[in-house]
Amino acid sequence: MDEVVNLQGLREMLREGGIEEAFSGMVELFLDDGPKRIVAIDEALARSDLHAVMIEAHTLKSAAATVRADQLAAVLQKLEDACNRDERGIVDLYVADLKNEYCRVEAVMKVAIVA
Repeated sequence: MDEVVNLQGLREMLREGGIEEAFSGMVELFLDDGPKRIVAIDEALARSDLHAVMIEAHTLKSAAATVRADQLAAVLQKLEDACNRDERGIVDLYVADLKNEYCRVEAVMKVAIVA
């Protein structure tokens, strides 16, 4: 099974950049912003505004890739693509996948910042 979050890769990237001490802050920022983005996606879906869903998915995808949550970023890319194709039924499925994967990422990250 693939890693939910590549925490070692994130730490190495920060270490190489000379900012390893930013790890906890980056993770906390991601954990603070993620739920807000998911709420915004739900609200946009309720309005049938797939363009707004796409923008929120793109923003969260970038953040997920930055913190090395690659599976989450992949789900968000699929969501973004489905929005671009105006495939509402598929969008709903990907939003459910997004929420499940975000919960997995959140659990791993919460343990990482406590450790």
